[in-house]
Amino acid sequence: MNERLKLIRKNLGLSQKKFGEKIHLSVSQISSYENKFRNIPERTILNIIREFNINPDWLRYGKGDMFDNTKSIDNLIYKINSLSEEDQLFINRIIDCLYKSSCDNKSK
Repeated sequence: MNERLKLIRKNLGLSQKKFGEKIHLSVSQISSYENKFRNIPERTILNIIREFNINPDWLRYGKGDMFDNTKSIDNLIYKINSLSEEDQLFINRIIDCLYKSSCDNKSK
């Protein structure tokens, strides 16, 4: 899990300091986790999952994708459903155009 912590940080383009600030940890704590000097406490694991939208199975066991895309999709659906009907239709037209364009490019 310690190696995956470093992968998350690098993937997000964050220094140990910036990463630690987001989850309220010091540089030395982040360093000690990444370098396997200390085990990562459960509370910190949960903070990482929540703050960076990380897939818990990936962080704990290396299974699946790094990021938890289901939360992103749920959030997108919520936002679209909060729009007016007119705006929802507009968004739908944009998605249809993108989908058609993507399908056209794949068939070439």
